[in-house]
Amino acid sequence: MTPAGFFEEAGLEPKSIVDCLAEAGLQPEDIHIVINTHLHDDHCGNNSMFGGAQFYAHCDEIALCRNPHPLEQGTQYLYCPITDA
Repeated sequence: MTPAGFFEEAGLEPKSIVDCLAEAGLQPEDIHIVINTHLHDDHCGNNSMFGGAQFYAHCDEIALCRNPHPLEQGTQYLYCPITDA
């Protein structure tokens, strides 16, 4: 499941992650792997819902979070509660 955005333009009704999972017969605790395509807060800000999951992101994204571009420093655009495993 990946967020696509622009629901209204596509004729779709926005739904929460929990609602989408429920439609598939799942709950957040059923998710064991989360792949973050990038680490902007609007795309991975709900990672905490999946407490038992293993998380993956590209090493360049992790590096950007640890050393953001000067224009992104101090913003909430990057979501980086990352620890090394």
